[in-house]
Amino acid sequence: MKTRAALVAAVTALVIDAYVEPDVRQEAFAVASLLRGDSFAKLLSDLTDQAELEGTPLLAAAEAEIRRGGESTKGPANWLCSCSSQFRSPRTRCDIGKRFFG
Repeated sequence: MKTRAALVAAVTALVIDAYVEPDVRQEAFAVASLLRGDSFAKLLSDLTDQAELEGTPLLAAAEAEIRRGGESTKGPANWLCSCSSQFRSPRTRCDIGKRFFG
């Protein structure tokens, strides 16, 4: 649990920091969406409050996660596929996760 908490803290710091390059922030957000956790809702809220994100893919991803809020996001069946951004909608569940975990 300590390792997971440390990962969440590090990834959250990258996502929130406005001085981090946009592509690094986007990748850190993808990791944060996989890790989820109790602080993920606060992360989404903080991201949507950042004015410099207006019109960026990171803001769009955060807003999409907020809209998905009613869907169950726990468990491997709902994890995002790492190839989804190239071949499918970035919010599509991973077919492998669905096959093995429900």
